[in-house]
Amino acid sequence: MGRLCLACDKPLTSTNPRAKYCDSSCRGVGTTRRKQAIPELRTTVSDGSASKPAPKTKRSVHKSTLAELVNVDRVDTALGQAALALAARIDLAADTGSALASAVKTLTETLAAATKDARSTVSNVDELGEHRARRRA
Repeated sequence: MGRLCLACDKPLTSTNPRAKYCDSSCRGVGTTRRKQAIPELRTTVSDGSASKPAPKTKRSVHKSTLAELVNVDRVDTALGQAALALAARIDLAADTGSALASAVKTLTETLAAATKDARSTVSNVDELGEHRARRRA
């Protein structure tokens, strides 16, 4: 059985082994579908031979950044909001590798500036309880 067009499911007649679509209109449909796809489904991890879906994580960059800013009570600052915007963009995974690396670097710098000289709102008792829970697990 031959390969099928990813947009219309018709058999491909192209001799190019990398062809995925039967014509330019189907290629446009494929591009639109990829742009509208859920970001988690578009993220891939490559092992060199084939691409496979990235492992799902329980926490996103945005959630982790928000937790860190809440911990030091800096969510409502301008730098805190900038860090959250950058984290949301990173979670989209729509950028190229170099753009993503730049966004991560910028987020790191922004988060460091936002939390500079901030005191943690987590009490020592809470920290000890978390430490004990980690040791028991």
